[in-house]
Amino acid sequence: MDFREMIAQQWARYERLSDREQWLVIGSSVFILLAFFVFFIWEPLHSAQKSAKSRYFDEMALQEELKGLQQRPVGALASSNQSLLAIVNASTAENGINLKRVEPRNDDSLRIWVDNIPFNQLMGWVSVLKNQHGVNVETISMDRTESSGYINTALVLTK
Repeated sequence: MDFREMIAQQWARYERLSDREQWLVIGSSVFILLAFFVFFIWEPLHSAQKSAKSRYFDEMALQEELKGLQQRPVGALASSNQSLLAIVNASTAENGINLKRVEPRNDDSLRIWVDNIPFNQLMGWVSVLKNQHGVNVETISMDRTESSGYINTALVLTK
């Protein structure tokens, strides 16, 4: 049996149906075709378009943020005439860090000791020094304390 014969058989079967049943078959067919179109063509295309638009705007926002960071000078205070000691003293006061000992090594280098400081607080302070003041950590030495999360540290900072 070839395809044309199958179509002819189905058409003959359709023609034997009452008018009411024929309308029901037509309506059901239209509904199935619309559902197929919506769920398998329209919805995937629409969600892909929304996703692409969202990714585009996310990338544009990231690009604008990166442009802003690129234009901002690294270490706004580093370009000023403040000494490294003045920068360290100001930033420790702002971050609530108590220095045990400070030893200047030369004009642009300091050795600093800090006891019993939370590790996260130290890392935040080092990040502030780097990002806002252009101060680098040349070396760092850390020892655990008996308190969980607290350390004793010695740092060499350079400008």
